[in-house]
Amino acid sequence: MLQNPKQTMEELVLGCGRSNRKRMYETGETVYYSKDAVKVDINPDVKPTLVHDLNNMPWPFKDNSFDVIHAYHILEHLGSQGDYKAFLRIFEEIWRILKPNGMLRAIVPRWDSKWAWGDPGHRMVINEGSIVFLSKEKINDNIKKGTSISEYSFKGDFSIEQAGNLNDNDFGFALRAVK
Repeated sequence: MLQNPKQTMEELVLGCGRSNRKRMYETGETVYYSKDAVKVDINPDVKPTLVHDLNNMPWPFKDNSFDVIHAYHILEHLGSQGDYKAFLRIFEEIWRILKPNGMLRAIVPRWDSKWAWGDPGHRMVINEGSIVFLSKEKINDNIKKGTSISEYSFKGDFSIEQAGNLNDNDFGFALRAVK
């Protein structure tokens, strides 16, 4: 009997820090990144696979490189609140390097958490309202309902698979690249 060869998943960890663990949004379970995960951080002391400032785009990855991108408490350190072009550019870059149907799994501080603006390195807040602008389906739904919604020119497209408050401090979301 033939067996399927083990398929490896290409993972990218943005802002890896010193941790080799990830928190699964769906279950809250903590698991370890695969040993082959590509880890990016601005701090060389944490020994990432690649030292890179994620505010410098484009990121040094080919299009359609990753099945999963993990972004735990990093996205709020990028861009600038109120700068919609920077916000969209970050997510266009994530969309660009995700494979078709690839997943972004992210956790950021809740908008009402003391950490949202308590950390002096935080540059923006992301919430359920923010991620609507990354989904053509959600934008169209809002337009059909007569919702007054800005229509920005976003080059990518995501389906919002999950989004919600995880606890008193964290907001988590999972986006699937629509390509």
